[in-house]
This record gives sequence, C-alpha cells and structure tokens, in this order.
Amino acid sequence: MNIPTLKSAEPDRLLDVMIDEGAANIESFPAELHDPDDGTVYANYRAVNLLDLISAADMKKSQFTVNEGGPKIDVDFDRLVIDPAKAHGELIFRLAESVNVILVHDRLKRRLGKDGFDSLWFLPPGDVAT
Repeated sequence: MNIPTLKSAEPDRLLDVMIDEGAANIESFPAELHDPDDGTVYANYRAVNLLDLISAADMKKSQFTVNEGGPKIDVDFDRLVIDPAKAHGELIFRLAESVNVILVHDRLKRRLGKDGFDSLWFLPPGDVAT
C-alpha cells in the first residue's frame, strides 16, 4: 500500500486548518525524530493527539464481531454505521468501540481538500473493516 505523506511545511498548516474549521479536541506538541544511523535530528514534526473517545457507532445497524469483554475498544466492524447524535458534532475523533478507527466529518474532509490536502485519503464509514 502506498501511503501518502505531507510535505515538511504542511503539518502545522494541517493542524491550523483543522482547528480553524472547528476541530476542538486536538492537542499537539513539537517532536523531534532522531536518525539512529547518522544522528541527524529532524525538528519539524508534531506529535498529535485526539482527545477523548466517542461512542458513536450505531450498534443496531452496524455489522461487527464482538471480542472478549463486550462491544468496546476492539470491536471488529464489517460495516460501520455512525449515529450522528452520538458524535456530538465533533469533526474528528477516535471511535470508542474500536480505538484504531479515526472518524473525520465530511465537512472537515471537504475543507481539507479545498485547502490543498489532496494527499490525504479517507474511507467511507460503511467500508471500515478493522
């Protein structure tokens, strides 16, 4: 799989656009990467955290397999349906039922595309399979 990356100046701009659009549950910190081979330090990175988990899956309409412990944290979705009321208007968040899933509201996705972030790619919620 070819995963696109952002150009070096774009991470700060990406965060700025997301926050400007209304994503309020993001925190970020300066980060450095150290190349173990030659000692080069790359200081133009950010560590980004999405705050909180949101339980927004419509479990009656979604198709999934529940692992030990019930439908939380690591649900395997074959088809994910979101209950918009449970998302509380958040534009980006980590799904509480399956924490490896990050959901992005279509409004934020469109804004990112409009602002030139065309190297990002998104799956429709119905296609999420974890």
